[in-house]
Amino acid sequence: MAASRRWSPDEDRLIEKFIVHKGVHSTIKALHMAGFSDRNIRGLAERCKALGVRAGEGNGFIRVIDVDSGHNRSGGKERFTRKSVLSQAEADGVLRRVPYGPNGKTIPYVPEKWADAYVERMSKATNGEEIARHHIRRSWLPTKALPDLFGISMRTIERHIPAAVGDKGRRHKSYRYSVRPYLDAIPKQRVGRAVYWEPSLAEVNAASYKRTLPPVRG
Repeated sequence: MAASRRWSPDEDRLIEKFIVHKGVHSTIKALHMAGFSDRNIRGLAERCKALGVRAGEGNGFIRVIDVDSGHNRSGGKERFTRKSVLSQAEADGVLRRVPYGPNGKTIPYVPEKWADAYVERMSKATNGEEIARHHIRRSWLPTKALPDLFGISMRTIERHIPAAVGDKGRRHKSYRYSVRPYLDAIPKQRVGRAVYWEPSLAEVNAASYKRTLPPVRG
């Protein structure tokens, strides 16, 4: 078998011009139209490897799948999912889809600088939110602490929890000694499936609620 001929400088220039923006098949077509009809996809792949270029890459672009948080691949169980990167890149108008292979297949790319900024922004958001959640879990009151604080049953508390944190749309008849207004006035936050209540105002509103109750007869 005859040895394959060496790649010429003209071929290399065509590869570097087309492979980054047009993909493999368009590059092969460009080579054939320029008179280098003996080149095929396998040979092109080997030459790209030697030149250090990949389809769609170059000029500061990387594949979406390579956007990495530094802890996991983009498909990991975190906010750096391929879908989230695609959605944000498309919204920012920086997404590039490079044709690759038959049947209209494309590979999505984003600018490296945009990817770095995205990872940094999302890392800060993720870390900040986790710190806030940790603070709430440690410092705020869980719903199960409210019955002792207000001096009423858990059933009563649950019946009057505001709709914003789990009332499921039920409507309850208000009455003179309703605890609902006092629960409504307490800042609250859902963390996972649990609801936590700001402790200082919870104590203040519990004391106010108790003052509205009729005196206990001996």
